[in-house]
Amino acid sequence: MNASPALGRLATLALAIATIALPTVSAEDRVTALEEASKGIGASNARYVAAIERGDGYAILDLYEKDAVLIPSSQPPIRGNAVIAGVWNELFGKQLHISLRLVTDKIERSCDLATETGTFTMTGRLKDKPEQTQTGDYFALWRLQENGGWKLEWHYWGPAHVK
Repeated sequence: MNASPALGRLATLALAIATIALPTVSAEDRVTALEEASKGIGASNARYVAAIERGDGYAILDLYEKDAVLIPSSQPPIRGNAVIAGVWNELFGKQLHISLRLVTDKIERSCDLATETGTFTMTGRLKDKPEQTQTGDYFALWRLQENGGWKLEWHYWGPAHVK
């Protein structure tokens, strides 16, 4: 399952905006930079999944930029890493248990920004209610940190789209 065409267009637009003043770099340097971004974003995704699965909203706080925006499907944007972490902690406080699987379809990088599109499968159970599974697409705009790690700046997820 690949990300929807709309997410692909969004990722292309975000990257185009980021490359307006892009300095000239060699093809080898671009490949190396993309490999580094893919590795770093993969590590951040692993930390994200681990934090979600253990119900740790405070660990999620560290994965988003201070002024990050999370846009869950069919909901208003959630702005700021502390608010995002608070929303997750509120859900975890209601005994929400989640299993999450992310599959990255594509990562593109320009300077200190990278876009990622992919698919997710999230299975969750709230208290004594039956387990539910949701699949869908996601888009993430990541920013490279001074320590070499990557943090989410914009994050959207929504239901899977029929092709």
